[in-house]
Parts: sequence; structure tokens; C-alpha cells
Amino acid sequence: MGTVCCFPDQLFPNLDKFPSLRELSVRLDGSPDVLSVIPGDLPNFHHMEKLSIQTSTESDLSKLVKLIQNSPNLHVFHLKCDFFSDFESLMTVLASCKELREMEFSGRCFETRPFAQALGSLRNLEELLLPTGDGIQQVAKLIVQQCLQLPCLRVLVFHHILDDDSVMEIAKGATSGGFQKLETLDLSVNHKITEEGYRNFFQALDNLPNLQVLNICRSLPERIQVQATTVKALSQCVSRLPSLTRLEILSWLLDEEDMKVINAVKERHPQSKRLTVLWKWIVPFSPVIQK
Repeated sequence: MGTVCCFPDQLFPNLDKFPSLRELSVRLDGSPDVLSVIPGDLPNFHHMEKLSIQTSTESDLSKLVKLIQNSPNLHVFHLKCDFFSDFESLMTVLASCKELREMEFSGRCFETRPFAQALGSLRNLEELLLPTGDGIQQVAKLIVQQCLQLPCLRVLVFHHILDDDSVMEIAKGATSGGFQKLETLDLSVNHKITEEGYRNFFQALDNLPNLQVLNICRSLPERIQVQATTVKALSQCVSRLPSLTRLEILSWLLDEEDMKVINAVKERHPQSKRLTVLWKWIVPFSPVIQK
């Protein structure tokens, strides 16, 4: 059985009747604590590959931990949660999932240090999309260091988290031999990174043989004017990424001379016929220019 469509308060008390379930996605916004009615004596869900839970009310998620524990072949886990009393137990059970490939967290439930410390145990993790917030920002460097222990990591996404120091930690980790399988590095909308921080990052970033996508976009209100030295550092960085096929730099205010430098590197790049540089916003109307 692949999926089941019914109300959560009907599904959870009878969850033990679906031992062949492959995917379970539940949205509990505004619902009472229905997770507590999950049977305590659950079977092993050997076929369960994806588990996605979204809840906005305070819930007893110990039953969720038990459900994960009984799903040894879990590949994908998504959790959006505002209340969680024992986050460390969740990370411990996720670390035991040897087949886990993708993990996504959002909401306000996270105890950031246990989360960061447990990341290094998820050895088979391939995709990591990190939550945002002040707590995550405070442990951003620790998260990067833990990610260096994930040899299968292909996709790494940091939004609204990084500053000059933590983004530099990524470059140092890559140069020292980490992130060898990384294909997508999404560092967009990290507005605490200064121009100097970007320049130092570009100058240091190296040894990412499989990186295909580098995203350093900013939002329009946070657009950045950069000097020629920063553009030069970016172009040299691109030349050191032999598999790069997409560079996203929206809201970087580049002039004609800047684009000449980038295009010259693009023409000499090993992926010159495939490399796309996305630097202009496309809007469905003509701009109004006021002098």
C-alpha cells in the first residue's frame, strides 16, 4: 500500500493495520494532540520510505519517535513543528536510520545545539535543508563542521543563517577535503554576509569537484554593490569549480565591465556550453526609470 487518505484522528489509532505503508504525510495544523493516539505496540514498517509531519499544536511526539524507530528503511523525513519537548531523542532515533537520505526541518521547535551535534551521525544523508532563526545562526559554524562528516551529502541549503565567519567555514571545509560529493550549494538570502565576507569566501573556496549549482542570490531590498576585486575573486572561484553549470547571483549590482570578466571565465570554463549565469531579475512588466 502506497498512501492512505483519511482524517488523522481516524488514521493514527489504526496505524498498526497498515504494515505495508510506504509514505505517510500528515498536516495537523490546529488539531488537538492526535499523535498521542498512535498505538503503543506498533509493527515494523519495513516499507516506509517517507514520513512528513506538520503540526502547530503542542503534541506528545514520543509516539513519533517510536514510529521512526519502527521504520528502518526511512529515506525522507520532514518535520514542521512549533512544540517539541525532547528534541534530543528525535535526533538520536534519526541517527539510527541508516537509509536516511533527506531531512527537512522548519518551525520553532528546535534545540539547536543537540540538533547540530547529532547531524554528524547521519552518515547517509544526501540532502539537508536547514531551519532558520537566531538559535541556528548561533551554531552555524558547528553545523558546517558536522556536515563535513556526511560523505554522501549532495545538497546543502543555508538561508538567512550565515555571516562572514560561518560562510568561511564552508570554504575551509571544502578546501580541506570535505563536501566531495556536493552538487548543490544554496547560500541565498544570507544578508549578514558582507562584501568582504563574500570576497574571502570566493578566494578560499576550492576542491568541490562535483558542484553543479552555486546560489548566492540576495533579495531585491538587500541588493549588493561590489568592487572589481570581488568580481575578480568570484570569477576565479568559478574557474576552480570544473562541474559548475549554474551560477545564481540575483541582486548583485554588476556593470558591463563586471560581466565581461565573468563571461570571459565562462568561455574558458570546462562547462562553457552548459554554464548558465543568472544575474538579472525577470519581471512581467517594463521598469520605470526615474532620474
